[in-house]
Amino acid sequence: MIETQQLQQLWNKRLRLEIWYSCVVASFLTAVGQLVALQIDRHILGRPLFVLRLPYLFFALACLIVLLHQQEKLAVQTIQLIFVPLMLLFFLYTWVAQAAFANSQNPWIPFYGLQVTALVVVMLRYGNGIRWNVFLLAAITIEAAASWWRFHYASNWLLAQSGYIWNVLNTGVCAAILLLARYQYERTLRRSVKLEARVATAEKTARMFLTVRDRANSPLQTLEIGLALLKRRQPESPISDALLDAFKKLVDLHEIFNARKPEIDWSQAEALADLEGLKEK
Repeated sequence: MIETQQLQQLWNKRLRLEIWYSCVVASFLTAVGQLVALQIDRHILGRPLFVLRLPYLFFALACLIVLLHQQEKLAVQTIQLIFVPLMLLFFLYTWVAQAAFANSQNPWIPFYGLQVTALVVVMLRYGNGIRWNVFLLAAITIEAAASWWRFHYASNWLLAQSGYIWNVLNTGVCAAILLLARYQYERTLRRSVKLEARVATAEKTARMFLTVRDRANSPLQTLEIGLALLKRRQPESPISDALLDAFKKLVDLHEIFNARKPEIDWSQAEALADLEGLKEK
């Protein structure tokens, strides 16, 4: 029970930290991406799409400021809620930008933002497990396929001759491989946290036993004096003999805690059942 509680506490702490870092990275990359996109708009459209870019830029910066200044106060659910508008706005503004670029009739590279985002989202943490990573990667794939059909990229002679579609597919394969690596990391992390929980539980158990040892000193001395007086008054009493035997067992147990303390492995608590064997070591 204690180990389960310790495991849950450690896992929640690690989970919150990773979600916070992921949200900070997402907010920062979003802000930087909008600044770069303003320059891309200038080259393709002749003017920046301020109406599209600036609100998203300011929102990303606001999220970043809140995350950095309220790091210790934000709950996990609050941090997760910041991800929702960030990602929803990304899909919306990407579609609008692709439509504007496609209608401009100027040469440009489609899906570049989606490709970069696909490689990023699979490595971030949004909650327990990787289901949100899978969902976002699937959403990016759907938007890319819808854009390919809606804006008739298949009929673009330059894209067809350059084999750009294979570049896009290769990015998808790389994202899927990174997602598998993310899944393996998740499993490894859980095992690591479980080991940390066992170590923390063992340390608590060790402290508890050492506290019992220290507090047992005075009572044992009192019992020793009292039983010695009782034995002197009643040498042949079976009650005093039984009490002395019980007292000797308590003394043996106390000596186990005193002798060779650094060599006792508290992580294997089941070994304490064989007290006589431990004493002989």
